[in-house]
Amino acid sequence: MKSGQECFFCPEKVSISTPKFPEKLGLGDRVIVDNFTLFPNLFVFSEFHAVGTLGEQHFTQLNEINGTTWKNAILGSIKYFKAVYNSNKQVKYPSFNFNFLPPSASSILHPHIQIIQDIKPTKIIEELLLKSEQYYKENGSNYWLDLINSEKSLKDRFISENDFMCWIATYSPFGKNELTGIVKLNKTDLTEFTEKEAELFGLEITKALSALFNGRNARSINMAVFLGPVGENHSNHYKINVKIVTRPILVPNYTADVGFMELLHNEPITETSPEDIAKSVKEFF
Repeated sequence: MKSGQECFFCPEKVSISTPKFPEKLGLGDRVIVDNFTLFPNLFVFSEFHAVGTLGEQHFTQLNEINGTTWKNAILGSIKYFKAVYNSNKQVKYPSFNFNFLPPSASSILHPHIQIIQDIKPTKIIEELLLKSEQYYKENGSNYWLDLINSEKSLKDRFISENDFMCWIATYSPFGKNELTGIVKLNKTDLTEFTEKEAELFGLEITKALSALFNGRNARSINMAVFLGPVGENHSNHYKINVKIVTRPILVPNYTADVGFMELLHNEPITETSPEDIAKSVKEFF
């Protein structure tokens, strides 16, 4: 692939063409966990913003990013989040994000994550934390666990569950073919994850992406992991959760899937019911 010849995320260039972390973080030039390399982003969205390459292959299909690669990305991100927090305890709000291929706003084909950390949460994380706490005070129970039980009872949107995590097709989605994943651990701070828990999380992300690839013909996606603050545990009312939405397949007569309703009215338009999405992907879990 021609773009691979100039890609500075590929292994032969990543160590010489990407920026280095400042010495004050104590991370060395870059964070490397096997086939994952993390380094500062040049075009930042927050006070601390890093980019990490997912594997050494320049182009990878969505269903080919394996659980080990995701585990490495999670472990590398944990190192970064800890270092940033230790440098300034006020910078405690992280998130873990993935744009895959150009329809998702990714400008580089080589798969990569973007992680951010700031003194305040993003608007969505702030609302999730606030509303989850409010629900707990009003009902005496955890909204996310109640959501799992409700969707299991209704069955139509429930997809998969194990001791670590549950997946459902989102009832009121942000975008197309949206899945919601809920981590059931009594931990809301990703930096408290053990290596085994990082491995389980990586396997769950792999399953979800592969299921969307096979069940919904997804080729491009956006994913966000909504984390709790570093150094705190809010598991009585909150749970780490994941949103994945698919983006259009890039074709010659390409049309974006975001228009005036989404951009200007904050009203997502979907073409498939969450119940049908759940049916399509369930067999692949």
